[in-house]
Amino acid sequence: MIQQQIDAIESRLEFLKTDTTKWVSAFAQPNGCTPYDHGNYFRKLERNRLKTKLKSLQKKLAKN
Repeated sequence: MIQQQIDAIESRLEFLKTDTTKWVSAFAQPNGCTPYDHGNYFRKLERNRLKTKLKSLQKKLAKN
């Protein structure tokens, strides 16, 4: 079970390396406001969260 979670996290991390999806602010208006791409920031947050979870799962797996 733990190994399956580790594999899923590793595959998600690999996907995030190649993902280029743009996340545009909800406040971006079509009347001249330049939309800001939040995708890079959200991917960074998700990578950090997943790496932390991965480390804790690997420690759990090592104890068993």
